[in-house]
Amino acid sequence: MTFLSGFLISAARMSSGKTTISIGLSRAIIRRNIDLQTFKKGPDYIDSNWLSAASGEPCFNLDFNVQNHDEIKTCYQSNKASVCLIEGNKGLFDSIDIQGTQSNAALARLLNVPVVLVIDCQGITRGIAPLLQGYVNFEELNFCGVILNKTGGQRQQAKLLSAVETYTDLKVLGCIERSHNLEISERHLGLIPGSEEIDSEHTINLIADRIEQQVDLENFTAVADMKISWPESRKAVSSNKDLTIAVAKDRAFSFYYQDDLNEMEQQGATLTFFSPLSDTTLPDADALFFGGGFPEIFAKELSSNTVFRRLVKDFVENNGVVYAECGGLMYLANSIGYGGNSFSMVGVFDGDVQLQKKPVGRGLVKMKPTVSHPWCTDADLSKTINAHEFHYSLYTSKTVQASEELGFEIERGYGVDGYYDGLVYRNVLATYVHQRHTIQNPWVRYFVNFIRQKTGK
Repeated sequence: MTFLSGFLISAARMSSGKTTISIGLSRAIIRRNIDLQTFKKGPDYIDSNWLSAASGEPCFNLDFNVQNHDEIKTCYQSNKASVCLIEGNKGLFDSIDIQGTQSNAALARLLNVPVVLVIDCQGITRGIAPLLQGYVNFEELNFCGVILNKTGGQRQQAKLLSAVETYTDLKVLGCIERSHNLEISERHLGLIPGSEEIDSEHTINLIADRIEQQVDLENFTAVADMKISWPESRKAVSSNKDLTIAVAKDRAFSFYYQDDLNEMEQQGATLTFFSPLSDTTLPDADALFFGGGFPEIFAKELSSNTVFRRLVKDFVENNGVVYAECGGLMYLANSIGYGGNSFSMVGVFDGDVQLQKKPVGRGLVKMKPTVSHPWCTDADLSKTINAHEFHYSLYTSKTVQASEELGFEIERGYGVDGYYDGLVYRNVLATYVHQRHTIQNPWVRYFVNFIRQKTGK
């Protein structure tokens, strides 16, 4: 079986099932011993987590907000495999601007890959024809087919198939019936990460089984001529590794960009991983990195691990270098309030975190470093930084309004108080905002340089 060398899975709108289909297709492809690399459009950790679990390889994000076009193409090309599956976000033509410059369609054109369109078919039959005609004719795109998702019984499927075949030139790649067994549980930020699912492998295999039954994988043949000849640009990992960065990674902390971690290695760092949930010893490391995640869900377990909390606090008080994002910031606060209870955390910062019913900070962020930013030793760091945030928690502190203690000034977004982000204490920087290492914001290099400065390495 010869699969498409690359394709983008998108939909008419959000919540059409493209993530579930992408997960199932990924596992179905690797079951056939085909080399697969997955990508996710936009700043998304959770879908990427599931795609990584389904494919067995790290998923990479392609993000117009923080990467320029050349960076996106380089990320795609330097990580290419025999088959590349890209999962889109939102709807096919949705974008932050009316011109669609950051849409899924724009990404498909940039990478010269065909589109697999997923349509939620609940409550529709013949009406699918004008819908598809509109999508096919709206902009210049290469479509390799449509997947009819969440269909009813055979009667509805027959009407849908007849309408598509009669009024469009699109190939129907599959009809997937509605099933609660194919739904992944959701939480306030979206799907529950695969790293938290106790039986995520069972879920992935169940989805893949259904995909194999109801999607015609034989139709995923090389229908697109990939006329791309970008040079390979994967950087060699530094052989002179003189630093160790310990990364928090468990069910509570799982939000990391793989290329950021790769960059740390390329800058000469050895990565070691630890669990604030279960470990009772701190790795021997030059710096700690706490990524995002859902510490509120595991607040009781995190709080109960008093030995580890004390080790982290001692590391900080002994001038250890720490960077923490979102969930990491929450862990370093005095406490996390969730579900009517308050749980003690590390207490590096004197503020408390309380989960809210609605998002506090959500979406794209623009920010500039202040004079208090501990890594601000490079002129480039004074530029406006594009990033993103997505948190339901609110940080409150008596000193949070003191701008001299905060590392970033927010131009767009919320951060910790709507004006600033980046809590600073000793050699610690903790942000609600998630950064991505790019040409525009090479934060990993700044971070590693800061570690070298403080450790003398």
